[in-house]
Amino acid sequence: MLTGFLILIVGIALLPTASDAQQPPNGAARTTVCDLLREPDRFNRKPVEIDAQISWSEEGSVIFDQKCSGSIPFGVSPQMDARTQKQYLRLMRLLKKTNVAARVSGVFEHSEERVWGHQSMFDSRLLTTEISRVRAAPRNKP
Repeated sequence: MLTGFLILIVGIALLPTASDAQQPPNGAARTTVCDLLREPDRFNRKPVEIDAQISWSEEGSVIFDQKCSGSIPFGVSPQMDARTQKQYLRLMRLLKKTNVAARVSGVFEHSEERVWGHQSMFDSRLLTTEISRVRAAPRNKP
């Protein structure tokens, strides 16, 4: 009886906590597009992981969230591995037809001036190193 009770206590102690669930295995901070737009200095030059919608135009790809206004250019890091490159190619094929939802990880960069994107329209960008959970999403404006 005591042994069963101890096993139960040890098992409960080993369950992941809510904070563990928020920390991705790649060491990136789990956040949202809205958080990046609201507090860019907090995430500047840090690895982040977000679930986002991605839209494409002639001016480039951006990540966005319907819960807030604004968008962030979505770029590719040279550190992208072969598996992520395949996901990126799948994402780009889908983007020609519709918006895409995906989990993206990478380094977020912010500048006090607009220096990124077509005609330097943006003051932030995400250099993507990992892409997963790629799926078609409704065509909503960023």
